[in-house]
Amino acid sequence: RVRVEAETIRCYVNDELVVTSSDRGFRDGRVGLAAFRGTEAAFRGYVNGPEVPQLMPPESLRTRIATATASLPSVQPPTAAMLEELAAVGPAALAALELQAVELERRSAQLRDLAELVHHRQTLKAFAEATAGQEEAIDLFRASGLIAMLDNSELDVEACCAEFETLAASIRSRLPADADDAGKIAMLDRVLFSELGFHGSRGDYYNRSNSYINEVVDDREGIPITLSVVYMELAGRLGLKVQGIGFPGHFIVRFDPAEGEPEWIDVFERGRRLSRDDLARRLAENSGESLTESHLAVAPTRAILARMLNNLLGIAMREDDPPAMLRYLDAMLTVEPDSARTRVLRMLTARRLDRIEVTLADARWLLENQPADIDLALVRQLVESLEAER
Repeated sequence: RVRVEAETIRCYVNDELVVTSSDRGFRDGRVGLAAFRGTEAAFRGYVNGPEVPQLMPPESLRTRIATATASLPSVQPPTAAMLEELAAVGPAALAALELQAVELERRSAQLRDLAELVHHRQTLKAFAEATAGQEEAIDLFRASGLIAMLDNSELDVEACCAEFETLAASIRSRLPADADDAGKIAMLDRVLFSELGFHGSRGDYYNRSNSYINEVVDDREGIPITLSVVYMELAGRLGLKVQGIGFPGHFIVRFDPAEGEPEWIDVFERGRRLSRDDLARRLAENSGESLTESHLAVAPTRAILARMLNNLLGIAMREDDPPAMLRYLDAMLTVEPDSARTRVLRMLTARRLDRIEVTLADARWLLENQPADIDLALVRQLVESLEAER
């Protein structure tokens, strides 16, 4: 942080003053960043103005956090007197210090776990707010960014959205004023697939990065649903009507031009156009089913988000990662609170993690709503067992 005052320039690193200068040679001009050899760069969190926020939390917040975690120990640097006193104890002092170190490490892990839980709660709240209200009012790209944030506390979703808007604006700026829908979709295809090289992931399909929308945009690689989200959201910002189709096993999109027939597009295959016969053949090969209109129904926004989360859940289940499973199940119930399957999975996952409150809440929901195909007797036994232990 650099502060230019009337007579002095003060430079801070991590809010600590490191340089004070009265140099008069840097008083004029304007604030900016220097480019190196003409390369383009983005600086996360860069701001300038009369007031710049501090990097470190204010003392009042640190005091509040310290009060909330008062039961956890703190340590001070050893003084010479302390070292002399401990050294005089003999070898037993080393064992005692090792035991204390183990305890402090345990408490440190406890704080890290707490930080992760707080981050999850904050992200889940933001996700709930982003997906509230009418379907058409939900910003699908931003909500997808919040899904990625479940696993990445350092992700700046607002910056990610701003970069996406810049990409949309750059495509829009290349369109002639009288561009029709056919011209707009052609430009979108050209930029995404020919110039930027967006493509489907084949060598590492089940990597979680392919489900994080920010990494899909950065790496220009993803799975059908995340690539389709990028395509749909850019198309919408160009004034085009492109909607998601939850085709079995492979998400696609449908382009509805103002004039002409709809087009089904496989974004994973770099914008390949599909006929109805193509879709019928693909469905028959994969499942043996005959194509019906239900297979080509438009997917609601919340259903798209739930499907993205379900992909991540499947990866976490294969990797036997219960904490990640619980994160995704929490978010899935945010957009589909009446899903009995998701309730059962979260109840069982929370039980594995000894999250008793969550386990009981889902078990009681199942007993109250009595969904079909659920063994409610076993659920009731679980509730009775957990309540007896409390």
